[in-house]
Amino acid sequence: MRKNPIVLEKVFIRKEKWAILIDIDEGALEHAKENATLNGLECLFGKNPPLIDDSNPLILMNMISSEQKIAWKALPLFSQYTLITSGFPENEKEPQNYGALIDQISLEGWKGFLFQKT
Repeated sequence: MRKNPIVLEKVFIRKEKWAILIDIDEGALEHAKENATLNGLECLFGKNPPLIDDSNPLILMNMISSEQKIAWKALPLFSQYTLITSGFPENEKEPQNYGALIDQISLEGWKGFLFQKT
């Protein structure tokens, strides 16, 4: 297990104090809990997105692209947000309709993106 500097950099730029982590896989949630502890983040973990009252959330999605499409539809609509997403093979087209593409990176055959909707 290792720290993820790409995600951490974006989280700490916004000075987030906590995060909500959602996954359908119990093993992935356990792994995320270990990473949160390793990185000193306070998080709420679960299988379903809770109702939150945040006018500009930071959303992190680390799952394969087909799962992201399903998860994205399950999220509430936000008028603005920052989205960090990974799980896209290098040969796959970047996601559409997530907001303005701010940055992207490739690592070990996978792509990650930073989107913002304002």
